[in-house]
Amino acid sequence: MSGLSRCSTCSLMTCFPTALAGRSLGVRNHAQGLSSCSHSCRTVRSSRRPRLQSAVPRVGSTASRVSELRLTFTEPLEAAVSTVILSRSDGTPMIAPKAQADQHDAKVLVVKLPQPLAPGQYKVEWRMVSVDTHHTRGSDQFPVAP
Repeated sequence: MSGLSRCSTCSLMTCFPTALAGRSLGVRNHAQGLSSCSHSCRTVRSSRRPRLQSAVPRVGSTASRVSELRLTFTEPLEAAVSTVILSRSDGTPMIAPKAQADQHDAKVLVVKLPQPLAPGQYKVEWRMVSVDTHHTRGSDQFPVAP
């Protein structure tokens, strides 16, 4: 038997005995939205929610020419059911194409704007669904300088 350890994948504490590693535990595989835990070679449901890790334009900064928005999250996302809404500071929505997953990183959503944003204050709101179906939402504002 092993003592308590923290799973490097899901960050949960476990007392799962390594002697049982490799046995069938009747759990589903990674392709069904689960993560493989390295501490005991078994599979458990991840408890993480996607959080905004970084954004372009950067949070708290003033941008000069914005032709796309890039939102990087802490977990892989389901782009088809995640949304990004861009509006002016007065609440007027901007017409922008649907956010697409970055082809090289499933944690990144990209909104390519039809033309660069005019100077002014903007708000971006997001509603994300991670591949393990956790939801999160948030918003940020950023100015565009002339």
